[in-house]
Parts: sequence; C-alpha cells; structure tokens
Amino acid sequence: MTYWWASKLNPTLLVAYNPGKHGEGGTCMLKPSIKWYITPQLYTDLRLQAFMGDSEASNGFSAGIKTASEATLRVGYEW
Repeated sequence: MTYWWASKLNPTLLVAYNPGKHGEGGTCMLKPSIKWYITPQLYTDLRLQAFMGDSEASNGFSAGIKTASEATLRVGYEW
C-alpha cells in the first residue's frame, strides 16, 4: 500500500495463500484495488478479487468465498 500523485491515488495489493492440509489442494486469493481521491473528501474505489485453487478445501479462507472473481466500483464521500 502506498500513496501516489500527491496523495490522490492509493493502490493496494493483497495476496493470500493457503497451502491446504491432509492432501487438499492449495488456495490463493489476489485482491488489487485503487482508490482515487478526487477531492479531499470525494473518492472512487475500484477493487478486483481473483480466487484460484481448491474451492472445496475445508480450511482457511476458501469456505467464505462464494464466487471465483468479482469487481467492485464505489463512489463515496468522507467527512
């Protein structure tokens, strides 16, 4: 996570990996996002999520993920 362009862009990259246990396959989640502050209060936020691996694994974060991938676009105001 860092800030670019005079603190107007905030890119973030989250990578999670679970190797599995007892013969189950590993799972991996990539979640890049970027937040753009149009003004000090108004922002847009784009988030992507990609899930790869064994979706039937009984441990880790794989049980809570319903879809293989998704994209989210938000517009918000912070005061």
